[in-house]
Amino acid sequence: MTAYEELCAITDVCDKFASREIGPAALEADLESRTAWVPEVWTRTREVGIPGLPVPEEYGGAGQPGDGCATVIDVISFYCPGIASVLCNHFAAVACMHHSRASQKAAYFQRLANSEAGEPVIGTVAFPPDTCDLSLTVDGDSVFLDGTVPLLGSALHARYCCLFINEEVNGRAITGLVVDMKAPGVAVGENPKLPGLKVNPFAPVRFERVNIGPDSLLGEKGNAGAILKDGRRAWFGYLAAAAVGAARSASHKARDYASQRYQFGKIIIHHQEIQRMLGAMLMKIDVGTSAYLRALTGEKGGPPWSVPSPLFAKIYCTDMAMEVVLDAIQIHGGYGYMHEYGVEKLMRDCKVLQLMGGSNPSLLTGHTAANVTDIPLK
Repeated sequence: MTAYEELCAITDVCDKFASREIGPAALEADLESRTAWVPEVWTRTREVGIPGLPVPEEYGGAGQPGDGCATVIDVISFYCPGIASVLCNHFAAVACMHHSRASQKAAYFQRLANSEAGEPVIGTVAFPPDTCDLSLTVDGDSVFLDGTVPLLGSALHARYCCLFINEEVNGRAITGLVVDMKAPGVAVGENPKLPGLKVNPFAPVRFERVNIGPDSLLGEKGNAGAILKDGRRAWFGYLAAAAVGAARSASHKARDYASQRYQFGKIIIHHQEIQRMLGAMLMKIDVGTSAYLRALTGEKGGPPWSVPSPLFAKIYCTDMAMEVVLDAIQIHGGYGYMHEYGVEKLMRDCKVLQLMGGSNPSLLTGHTAANVTDIPLK
């Protein structure tokens, strides 16, 4: 079986699983902001091996590369972007842990892939600037972590969190950590109940003199810059994939509605403007899919001024998804704002996806300011 055939088989299994176990309950779970649904779903995802997709085979996982994991996130997001966003956190945490020492991998990967008896083991991540308030203090032979992450995805259910701390103002000394969320000194705050991705239990997290042992370090202390870069690359690529899955869902809903709704004596899908809108949706989704796959594989190809960028993929795909969902709402007319049709939920979900990892305008402005002389123009 080729790698492509293997990926097709995995996505087919995941699609059937999600259509059966996630899709039918997604609207009700969103309406009730049922974050307790996440561990319930996570327990069932273990039956098809979804949590262990990015984990190396020697530790009980499937060893799928980033683009393969992103495709599965795309599939899951079609049915529920909230559950897909939990996977984004989990898969990005695994990507960071790939750089850990062999003893750490044995300890973390097996749990992240297979969980523990009666308890789902979920990973999550936090990157600067969300970790700028964190600091490490040396006290004798011990190192302690203090500070607050203002809003952490999967916070209420995550077992392990990958953090990156800037220990120098110039940003050259980056320390990566894996923190057990059940360790003494870790306090998870209340869910602020964001308008979208409502099943993902976001919350602020306070760290107060959390003892950081040698096994908690990702790589060497002060030398985790490359790990941070790879972790962010995966994180942005996975968010882009989640956005594309949400856009595909909106496109399908719009097409199905337009195929049934009569107006001015004929089914509205026969109106030229509706066909144009549906065609534009498919075009944007196709480009977005190519963007996240190329960003995660790192395949340059093409002209020298075209460089794969997970950051740009995240910005484009989340903005694109919002455009597609708004057009889907317009095709639905007044029904588009009714919860039972599902498109207004997708609109709220896509808005939060635009903000995850940093709002799109701030990310684009920050990137341009930092790299204005390095941007290839021709």
